[in-house]
Amino acid sequence: MPESSQFSSDPRPQEAEQPPSEAPSSGQSNSLKRPLPDEEYFPNFRNLIAELESSYNQHSHERELLKDRIQVMEEERAKLISVSEERDRLNSRVLSLQQRVKALEDENKEVCLMASPMHKHAPSNSKKGVWAPKDDEWIRHKFSKLAYRIYKFSRKHGLQSLSECTISKRDKDGMIKDLQNNGYCSEDTWDSLMKKSTNFAHRIPRLVLQARIAKEIFTNISRPFFPFAREFSSSNPFPQPSPRELDFIHQEMMAVNPVEAHIWRFDTLRKLFLQSRRTRIISLWGVLEHDELIADMKAIQTKAVHLALSLWTQREYFKPFSQKELPVFESSNDSMTTYGVPNTLANSLNGSQVLLCLQPAIIAYGDENAENYDVSKVWAEAVMLVDETGVNELEDANKNRSGEIMAETDD
Repeated sequence: MPESSQFSSDPRPQEAEQPPSEAPSSGQSNSLKRPLPDEEYFPNFRNLIAELESSYNQHSHERELLKDRIQVMEEERAKLISVSEERDRLNSRVLSLQQRVKALEDENKEVCLMASPMHKHAPSNSKKGVWAPKDDEWIRHKFSKLAYRIYKFSRKHGLQSLSECTISKRDKDGMIKDLQNNGYCSEDTWDSLMKKSTNFAHRIPRLVLQARIAKEIFTNISRPFFPFAREFSSSNPFPQPSPRELDFIHQEMMAVNPVEAHIWRFDTLRKLFLQSRRTRIISLWGVLEHDELIADMKAIQTKAVHLALSLWTQREYFKPFSQKELPVFESSNDSMTTYGVPNTLANSLNGSQVLLCLQPAIIAYGDENAENYDVSKVWAEAVMLVDETGVNELEDANKNRSGEIMAETDD
């Protein structure tokens, strides 16, 4: 009789016992893919997951692109805001400039109204310091006094003999070269100047000093707006133009319409005075070491500046002519004379080379009516040191020369 274990209450047939299967090797486990639990019900589940992952990745990429575009748009928006602010600032500045132009036009009308009666009553106003026309003889006298002051300064402070000259050859040649570059000397070295001016070689140190002072002073006062310094003010964001800027405007206007340029020049200068602009006496001579020398130099500068301003506020205009413009001596030229040579012997120097300009000629153009700017007149003669080499007529006269010029008194 079989054992009770052979019978069972479970009607299902008993499966035969299977021998335990061996665990797959590691190589086999990597090659096998465990099926998803519901794969038998959703056979396309893996494809759906792949599509979702692909869609997610695509949306992530598009989101990054959108973020980049948003950043670019924000930058463009910031630029537009900056441009708009700059436009508003420029519009405000333009409006301010328009208001300033209108104010200047109104002031210019006032200047014209004030200047008109002054010119009509010039004789009666001449003692009151207004802009009455200056007489040519008065102007010539003032330039003569200025030239004499420069001459006296060189006599007083210049070296009196070559033995006192301790300046190095390099420095002496530098001074001569500077004079040559500015049209006041024909030579480029000290030795060549000494060689060609044998009759006055012992005076060359102080003659060079006289020429240098004349060069500095007349170069500066030949520019109409030279004494006006640029002014800055916190209440005025647009300062007065510099002298160089005003000179540039004047030159540009001269190229288009000289008459209108001169009218603009003296009207502008007069308006600067009416606005109580402070002038500065610019340093025309660099560093000075001695108190007496400084005082004498400042006195010359002050006289030169005041004379120039009194002339530039007139309708005439003037130009200095030095060795550059007058390179050869001609006794028939009433704008030049020789240093140390009597007038009776000046004809013998015709055609001789001008070596050194001790004072430039001052040539004026135009009149008080802002007309005749093609007509010239001499306000001051040029004083020139001329090459006398080979002029035999002067040999006998050299012993009797005084060698001094402009012997008028200085008051």
